[in-house]
Formats: sequence, C-alpha cells, structure tokens
Amino acid sequence: MGLFDTILEKPSPLGRGITVANLQICFSNSSPLINNIKRIAPKSTNTPASLSNFANSVCLELLRNEDEWVSASCSRDWFAIGDSGGAERKFNTLVAKMGGRFDFEGSSSDDDDDEDEDENDGGNLAVVSVVIEILGDTTTLKNCGSTLASTREVITSIASDVKVDYGEMLNAAEIFWIPDKGGKKVGGFGMDEIKREFPELIWF
Repeated sequence: MGLFDTILEKPSPLGRGITVANLQICFSNSSPLINNIKRIAPKSTNTPASLSNFANSVCLELLRNEDEWVSASCSRDWFAIGDSGGAERKFNTLVAKMGGRFDFEGSSSDDDDDEDEDENDGGNLAVVSVVIEILGDTTTLKNCGSTLASTREVITSIASDVKVDYGEMLNAAEIFWIPDKGGKKVGGFGMDEIKREFPELIWF
C-alpha cells in the first residue's frame, strides 16, 4: 500500500490498520485464576462473538486478580490494511513462539530433594499471555508493566476493544497459561524459572 492509499484508507471503529499485540501477566497464587480461565474457556471459538467473549472474559479475570500481579509486559506491531498478510504472519509467529514457551514444565522432578528445593523457591507463580490481532490503532498498549495503573489501563482497553462491533474488530486471538495442568508443577513456578523463560517481563 502506497502513501496515497494509506491516506484514503477507511478507518475502522478502532482506527486505521491492524494491530498485533502480546500481553503477558505474571501473578502469584496461581491456582484460582488459572482454574477460572479453564472454566470459562469455550469448547469452540469459531465465531467472532465467542472468540471476543473469551478474550474479554480472560482480561476481566486478570483485572479481578490485580492484587496478585507481580510483573507484566506488552509488545505491539502495527500494519496497514494492505499488509494484512504481514499482520497474520506476525500473529502466527507470536502464537508459535508462545506455544513453545508455555509448553515447558520447569525444573522440578520426582526426586524428594528437588521437591524440597522447589518449596524453598516458593514456586507459586503463573503467567497468562493474550495474543491478539485486532483492527485499528487506538487500543491502549503502552507502558504495560511500568506501573499497576498503566497495566490496568492496557488490560481494560483490550477487554473493551475486543467486544467492539460484536467482536468483528478482533481478527484472531490465542490465550496461553502456565501451569496448564497438574503433576509436577501443581503449585506454579519459581521466580528464577519465570525470569529465564520470560525475560521481557517488567517486575513491579
């Protein structure tokens, strides 16, 4: 798309172009929030309404658990409407990257010594990632992690914008979380593990 085409591009209700973003929140007391996200996860998100409702519900769960936040981050890339393929590639790249990250099980093992070590580490941290591809450029995504207030503003903006026009502004979304299931890491992860796997997180 040339400069003239960009100028003439008709904006969506959320502005011009397409935004791809990855919100990540690390929090303590992992079990209740993760269980709530699993509970609200729909069996299918093949309609704009069901996908936007799920993304909105996850953001609301994050906001309800603000007292448990310990770190956060948010990346953002913008694409012109004429480069929708670029936006889709960026979204798919983020999803693949996050899928690999959220598949790790940490350093715990079945050895009693390692279990004692994990308990001393206070392994109770979890991470939720919300990856979205949304029309427009007005969703607030700056300064996530710098303060609680700015992080709250970002999550609130995403929660609101994914519902615009009955979810039609949301091209795609993926939600990731760890720990994902029981077993070795029922209680969550230690800070050293989270910092190693998610170095971009900004700690409050």
